[in-house]
Amino acid sequence: MILFPRVQSLKLEIGFFSYNQLMIHLNPELKDLKEVLESVFLDVVFDASPNLVFIKDAKLKNEGYLLNINAFGIQIHYHDYSGALYGLMTLVQIISQHRKKLPYLIIEDYPELSVRGVMIDIARDKIPTLDTLKQLINNLMRMKINHVQLYVEGYALEYPSFKDYFPHETPLTLEEFQALEGYCLNRGIDLVGNMNSFGHMTTWLALPSLHHLAECEDGFIQWGFPFLASTLNPLDEKSVQFVKQLYQDFMPFSKSQYFNINVDEPFELGRGKSKDLCEKIGLETVYINFVNQLLDEVKKHHKTPLMWADVLINHPENANQLPQEVILIDWGYDRHYDFESHAKKLHELNRSFILAPGTSTWNSFTGRFNDMLTTTKNAAINAKLYQGLGVLTTDWGDNGHLQYLPWSYIGFAYLSQSTWSHEYDDFSDLSAFLNFAVLGDFSNQLTQAMIELSKYNDLETKYVYNATTAFQSIMYVDPSDRFPFEMRRNAHAQLIKQNPLSLESLKKLQMSLATFDDTIESLRLNDPLLKQELLQTSNLLRLGILVNAYLNYEESINKSELLKLLSSILEIHPRLWLSRNKSCGLNRSLSRLEMLKEFISQP
Repeated sequence: MILFPRVQSLKLEIGFFSYNQLMIHLNPELKDLKEVLESVFLDVVFDASPNLVFIKDAKLKNEGYLLNINAFGIQIHYHDYSGALYGLMTLVQIISQHRKKLPYLIIEDYPELSVRGVMIDIARDKIPTLDTLKQLINNLMRMKINHVQLYVEGYALEYPSFKDYFPHETPLTLEEFQALEGYCLNRGIDLVGNMNSFGHMTTWLALPSLHHLAECEDGFIQWGFPFLASTLNPLDEKSVQFVKQLYQDFMPFSKSQYFNINVDEPFELGRGKSKDLCEKIGLETVYINFVNQLLDEVKKHHKTPLMWADVLINHPENANQLPQEVILIDWGYDRHYDFESHAKKLHELNRSFILAPGTSTWNSFTGRFNDMLTTTKNAAINAKLYQGLGVLTTDWGDNGHLQYLPWSYIGFAYLSQSTWSHEYDDFSDLSAFLNFAVLGDFSNQLTQAMIELSKYNDLETKYVYNATTAFQSIMYVDPSDRFPFEMRRNAHAQLIKQNPLSLESLKKLQMSLATFDDTIESLRLNDPLLKQELLQTSNLLRLGILVNAYLNYEESINKSELLKLLSSILEIHPRLWLSRNKSCGLNRSLSRLEMLKEFISQP
């Protein structure tokens, strides 16, 4: 029997309970479960003579349940609403495999971590429709994930005070947020408000009326590349006022007791207007002084703040200058990231913390499977070892958000597996669950094929931090007009030539793609959109590989065929995008691909 995530205890007994129709009695405190029951069981009756009953049991652990199937019917003992819901989700899996003849059994189950979260980036171009978000939430519910954040920077979310600043955008409206929040609550998921508030403010600082709030108004150099201004000037009271206005526009619409202010990666801090003060009293102190002013506003709304720990993690003792209730989130996305020492430091300082790996789908098309696996496993193990609150898996959208949603489910499911139980290395149940319950592949082959392709970065010649060599072919394209065309084209070519794929790597990568394509074409998938997304992903990866080969071994690549592939991708991408997402951001997502076509088209 496949039960995902793996249950803590399963005892099979002799006998079967057969039924014609589920007849259910709900306790008044579980009234919100009625909508979920009707959505997962199409043929259900709420009856005074039930064969499925829910029994309150305060002795069970938080979010825990005991599922008993015997001659009298089905009993779900629960500690709280979430426990009743998760018992139901396990029952759904049993019924899907045994239909109306259920084996006698006793399952006792509970999660090993209290926060099992997913963060979806809606700021980098791709804002899902409400229908897409609801479908995602249904799948996360089945995985027993209980915490979701929609990452916001810029105008990805509607702000009443700034509604006239971006007339052509289609943000997530406050009405949609509230509708989604109610949908989440019924499914045991806390939709936590999220808003970046210090760094990552590029969209806002590009506005003439707000540009003066930048730490470095002329932009900055990072990793050898020029970037537009992205960090607020922490010494300007108007910076604080601006962020507080954003909070005031949003926080009253959020019911969660938590709120993530982010405040990560203030790259320019100490390089511009705050340089002298940072040198005098220390960068961390200037940072904390600004953050504490934001926390005052969060406190007014009676919410517990979360924030990223990257500025403080190397000097965690400075975190003691923050209020004790602040929850620190330590993030790391590459396989060698040291969650263990960071978790140990935060535990020793008696700070509440969450560890944040990622799906690694961004900057990669498919995900970097072994980076996702290693970071998530290490995060889960060390959150348990050092009494962290839990794990939050991120799903970013850097550089055009060119990955399609199905690829993210592998990371989401592994988060579920590793935080609910102590199973880290067996993927058989995970693959079967995704194939049957999420992807609709009843041959039980698709997830494994996706996992194998998402290991492609290990076939590349060099390991790349937070990206892949193939994706660099798109990532290094500058679609803006800040610099002359030829300068940007030559810079792209030179950067790709600095990291050539070897001929051996090219051969292995092409073989991996061919195997994946053959598998996809052989499957009978219920969802035609899914098949199109998978084949488009394969072509995007093929494009990245071929561009690298073209710029390093020009004579080996047919330029006209390369342009034909790129044109096909450009034609298909908008249709796939609009099938799940709002229209805003699509042109930005296309811009690197369109500019790449111009680069290659030139003689």
